Amino acid sequence: MDGVTIIETAWGDFDAAIEIRKSPAVLATAKKVSGFMSDLPLTSDQHNALVALLMEHHRAAMRCGFAEGVRFVLALEEHESNSTENSGKD
Repeated sequence: MDGVTIIETAWGDFDAAIEIRKSPAVLATAKKVSGFMSDLPLTSDQHNALVALLMEHHRAAMRCGFAEGVRFVLALEEHESNSTENSGKD
């Protein structure tokens, strides 16, 4: 699968690593934020702190979006499974 890497752990178990690609819209807004930040009268320390906060926020949003996507797929799968089971009971 594209974007998914199967890895073997030190204990011989297998797990998956998922690469989340950034869309052109995400890259474009990052460029806008960068341009806006460069015009702010910030010290280097303030700039670095703001970048760190923005990155922390972005990672949290990505994790949340991924988790919600997984929940959606699982709920949809359960719904479809229940619909299939119930369709034969009439």
